[in-house]
Amino acid sequence: SVSLVNLGIVFDWQGNNDKALECYNRSLTIAEEYGEKDDIAFALFNIGGIYGNQNDFERARGYFNRSLELREDMGDKRGIAKCLTDIGTTYQKKNNHQEAIKLASNALEIAQSVGSVSQISEASQTLYLSFSALDENRKALEMYELHIQMRDSIMSEDNQREVIRQEYKYDYEKQALADSIT
Repeated sequence: SVSLVNLGIVFDWQGNNDKALECYNRSLTIAEEYGEKDDIAFALFNIGGIYGNQNDFERARGYFNRSLELREDMGDKRGIAKCLTDIGTTYQKKNNHQEAIKLASNALEIAQSVGSVSQISEASQTLYLSFSALDENRKALEMYELHIQMRDSIMSEDNQREVIRQEYKYDYEKQALADSIT
């Protein structure tokens, strides 16, 4: 399942949406067969991303919401923040800026609570775009500055190594918990 998602990501990066969707759907089938919630949520999220890239926002939100439900069941705050941001982005792209602000603000709060620099960056960018569209310039500037600060933090070599280390630590702890439950 994980290998299929990774292969789907490669096809997605190459712009081959059909192959990416095929891989994600095969991954989803396998993950559901074995009851692997994390893998199911990951596949659903990636399927939603494909539909979002194709501007099929209703379908994208459906998959993101299903992924969000699983992330909430698992208590995966980073995953929750990512889903909320991407759902908010679909609303932002459909000019429903109030809903985008609500979701992205929630995502930002969660991302800040777990120290996820990449999620802070993504949520603040969505907020910046929505506040800008609503001519709330002061809030837009605040979110733009936060986005740039986080982007620069991610880009710095030292912080980039730390982000990677934290991601591995997070994945390891999640796997260790799953193993101990099993």
